[in-house]
Amino acid sequence: MSFPTKSKFFYSDFFDPESLIYYRKNIIAFVEDIVFHKDFIGNGGNLFLSEQQKEILLSIQNNKRVSVKSGRGIGKTAAIAFACIWWLCMYPEHNKFVCTAPSFKTLKSGLWNEICMWFEKSLVAPIFTIGAEKIFLTEKKNSCYAEPRTAREKESMSGIHADHLLIICDEASGTDDDILRTLDATLTSGGLNKICLITNPTKTTGFFFDTFEKDSRRWVTHTYSSADSPFVDKEHRQVTPCIGLSQRQVDIFALDVPTPNPSHPAVVPQGFFRFMHIHPVLFPELVHELAVPDYTGDSHAVHLGPATQLYSRFSPFA
Repeated sequence: MSFPTKSKFFYSDFFDPESLIYYRKNIIAFVEDIVFHKDFIGNGGNLFLSEQQKEILLSIQNNKRVSVKSGRGIGKTAAIAFACIWWLCMYPEHNKFVCTAPSFKTLKSGLWNEICMWFEKSLVAPIFTIGAEKIFLTEKKNSCYAEPRTAREKESMSGIHADHLLIICDEASGTDDDILRTLDATLTSGGLNKICLITNPTKTTGFFFDTFEKDSRRWVTHTYSSADSPFVDKEHRQVTPCIGLSQRQVDIFALDVPTPNPSHPAVVPQGFFRFMHIHPVLFPELVHELAVPDYTGDSHAVHLGPATQLYSRFSPFA
C-alpha cells in the first residue's frame, strides 16, 4: 500500500469505505500493509507476526473479552500496539483506546512507549498526533484518541465510555480486582466495546485467574509459552539439571514459560510452589519423580531430598 507524496495528509487519503470494510475484518492484513508496510517480510523486509501474535490480534478483532497469559519475550506488547493502531484507524468517530497497568512507570516505559514507536513507524503516522500523554487522529482530536491510565483507583476507570472502546490492561495479574471489575463493567454500556487482559501469570486467585477458571465462559483465553515463540533466542531455552533448587529460581521458570497445563503456576496465595504439581509441567520427558519438599521457616527456599533431581531453565527475560 503506497500513497502520493504530499505535505499534508488526511484520513481520507488512507481509508475509503471499501478499505475500511476490508481491514475491519482483516487485522492481520492491516498490520502487514499499514504498520509493517515496506518492512513486511512479504515485501522484502524482515518484519512478521508470529502465530501467537496473530491469535491475540484475531481474538481482539472478533471478541468482546480476551484474556492472555504468557511467558516474556513473545511480542505481546507489540501485538497490543498493533491493535491500538488498527482500532483508531478503523473507527475514527467516537472512539477511545485506553491502556492501563498498575505502575505508571511500567505503563509509560513499556506499553505506551511501544505504542508510540509503532505509530511513528506506520504509514498512518502523518494523520495522527503522537504525544507522551495522548495519541489522536489530528482531524478528530476529541473523538478518536488513545491514552494511558494508571490502574490505581477504580474511580478513574469508571468514567471510560465511548461508542467504540478498546481497553487493554497490561500486568492484569497484578491489577486490583476492583479495578478489573470496573473495567469489565464498562462493556455493559453498549456500543462496540472490548477489553483485553494480558500478563505473566503470578497468582492463583483473583479476577484475572478467574477468567481462565470459573468465569471462563465469558472470556476467550490464551496461554503461550516463550519456548514456542520465534522471537525468543533458542540459546535461552537450555535445560540445566539442578539439585536443591531454590523456590525463586523455579518461580522465574514457571512465570516466564507457562505451559497450557496447568493453566496457572501452581502457587499458593503466599507464593509457595507446590513442587509435586509443577514438576510435570517443566520438562515431563526429563523429570520422572520429585519428592515432596520439606518446607521450613525460610520463605525463599525449600529443601529437596538428596536423591531428588529437578530440571529447570534460568530465564534471561526476568
